[in-house]
Amino acid sequence: MTPPRQSRKSEARNLYAVGRSLPEIASILQCSPTTLRHWRRRDDLDGSSWENLRTDAERRSPANIFRMLQDQLADLVAHGPGGDDLSKEPGLYETRILRLTQAIARFRATSADITINLLALERFAVWCAEHATDDELATGRALVERYTDALRLASEVMLA
Repeated sequence: MTPPRQSRKSEARNLYAVGRSLPEIASILQCSPTTLRHWRRRDDLDGSSWENLRTDAERRSPANIFRMLQDQLADLVAHGPGGDDLSKEPGLYETRILRLTQAIARFRATSADITINLLALERFAVWCAEHATDDELATGRALVERYTDALRLASEVMLA
């Protein structure tokens, strides 16, 4: 028994967001590329672009977050303590530099682990889609959702 259409469509959107091609997604979900193009076109008409999903996923990638933190620190240093509202409150400039430096250090210490975990998780999901029974997939989906929630929470805490 295949998963319900809405569940497969949601999986297709998620796989597309992380960079999978339509033929790869069709193979994983055991549906035709024509079906995927239909789902994508329908979502585009409804204002839920699959391209935006991919752009959002790329923006949230660990490499992009790290680059953003480094750029913020570089901009802060380049403008000096007189930039923006930093000169109005004593110590604000130094505090912001310290916080950004600490965030970069924490991110550097954990981002490789997060990237490796997500890559392993994606490969495991592909393997499961090809080899697991429907009951095993249902259990696996629940566990994957819990695991990705834990990863997401860990990355949010790290950046706070």
